[in-house]
Amino acid sequence: MNIWVVGAGSIGMLLAAKLALAGQAVRVVTHSEEQARAIMDEGLRLVEGDNEYVARPEAIAFRQLKRLAPAAAQAPDWLLLTVKQQHLTDELMTVLGKWCARGTRLLAWQNGIGHVERLADHIPASRLDTAVTTEGARKNSLNEIHHTGFGMTRIGCAIEPGEAEERQGTEQRQKKLISALHMAGFEVSLSNNMREIAWNKLLVNAVINPLTALLQVPNGRLLELEPLMPLMRSLYEEGVEAAHAENVRLQEDLWEQVLEVCRRTANNASSMLQDVTAGRPTEIDWVNGALLQAARKHGLTLMANSTMYRLIKSIEAKQRQSGE
Repeated sequence: MNIWVVGAGSIGMLLAAKLALAGQAVRVVTHSEEQARAIMDEGLRLVEGDNEYVARPEAIAFRQLKRLAPAAAQAPDWLLLTVKQQHLTDELMTVLGKWCARGTRLLAWQNGIGHVERLADHIPASRLDTAVTTEGARKNSLNEIHHTGFGMTRIGCAIEPGEAEERQGTEQRQKKLISALHMAGFEVSLSNNMREIAWNKLLVNAVINPLTALLQVPNGRLLELEPLMPLMRSLYEEGVEAAHAENVRLQEDLWEQVLEVCRRTANNASSMLQDVTAGRPTEIDWVNGALLQAARKHGLTLMANSTMYRLIKSIEAKQRQSGE
């Protein structure tokens, strides 16, 4: 199978490395030419437990991708879109839309919510899928990725196909990708309920990510700080309120899942903590910010989430000022 991974951050590098090692034809589309050269010259190094592997996917920079003329003969079977939400520019989505118009399917791996609607303006709805994953990864360098925790990934249509023939064709292609991911060592399942799955993960992230970023601690430390528990619970219950207002069904044990994620990934740094540590913009607008946006539509006030949102935005503003 011909698979292009668009975005060479932690999840993108993890997918590219493991799929290439499993024998798939993989091309990585990076933001910078420097990273593309590093991957082409030295390979993509994967650290997994006590083992290290070197994968050899092809790599090109986005600048090069823009110059390629989409043609059916060279179009990939799948685009795995792994850039963060703040990097979903109109230019990027327009370029990817040209490939999808040739029959390529796109699988979006973004955290939070809101990206499906933006992508749907550029990608044919019949070729747009979404993924929700709990895989853990840390980018060590331009061409080295550390697999920090095994998780579960669910994929499915962003918008359910209407015609029976179209549904069958879509499912066949999804199952083929799932088979490739299984061969690469990922646990993946197909779902027809991606909206609810995304919302369930959103509530988990809205509790863990901003707190770890603010306190500069790994996930497990949240459970060791007893005064923090009421705040964690407030963030969660406000998220439940917003979800119910949006008619989203949540899993009954979701609060227990929040705690279990902290325990199971005790030594992991959340993606938001990694961004803050590196001085990068975070995805707060599409996590707690998305909850606030949903709440405003229904006249709800989420005080704890609003506070977290403003604190993380203040950190981002301070980092921008320091860099000027």
